[in-house]
Amino acid sequence: MVDERIYTVPLRKGFLKAPNYDRTRKAVVVLREFLEKHTKKEVKIGKYLNLELWKDGRKHPPGKIKVRVEDNKDFVVAELVDAPREVKKADKKETKKELLEKTSKEEKIAEEIKDEKKEETKKAITDVPEKKVKIKESGIEEKKHAHRKQEEIIENTGQVKSRIS
Repeated sequence: MVDERIYTVPLRKGFLKAPNYDRTRKAVVVLREFLEKHTKKEVKIGKYLNLELWKDGRKHPPGKIKVRVEDNKDFVVAELVDAPREVKKADKKETKKELLEKTSKEEKIAEEIKDEKKEETKKAITDVPEKKVKIKESGIEEKKHAHRKQEEIIENTGQVKSRIS
């Protein structure tokens, strides 16, 4: 059974003695010392408590903080009072048949996804619209940037004459 206590830890007196750039680190040290003094065991700081201490950066830690302390055999775990509790899942030993069924289901799903992608690419390839090139009566082909450059085909020589407009 896990023993649990709640403490309100004053941090301000401790971190005000540290330089401005080092205050949050000093607040963590003060928290650790406070909990070691009151529990007589090694202290591990939880994820949410650490995030709460560091959320305003290294220069602005909170002045005091409410902590829930859970007592284990060799150490205590300190966490925020409102933090969610982590539930340990029981180890489930899966049989070989279950593992084979899982992998076969995953392989089937992967194959179905590949088939769908192939069909989509085939549709995309067949549904590509053809380019329409309009030929004017004067023999000038319309292009993407027809306003920039006009090309005329000289009738006798077959050469292309271009002019910039």
